[in-house]
Amino acid sequence: RNSSNASIGKSGSDGTSRNASKSSIGKVESNGTVRNGSNSSIGKIESDGTVRNSSNSCIGYAKGVPVRYAAVFFFFDFFKK
Repeated sequence: RNSSNASIGKSGSDGTSRNASKSSIGKVESNGTVRNGSNSSIGKIESDGTVRNSSNSCIGYAKGVPVRYAAVFFFFDFFKK
């Protein structure tokens, strides 16, 4: 939800993230690979919480955060107005 409490998307328990229109925008696989809506690999979230982009560069950390939430924050653009 955004600051006005409107739904801007949803991350499902199956790893699929959807935008406010309920269109799939990506998925996190069980091994931490993050795929966009076109099924292209766009990064990975490692078991220790390290977040890597498609070039394998570290772009952040999400220790103790569910993988699908880290994917929403780092990879999927829910936050654009």
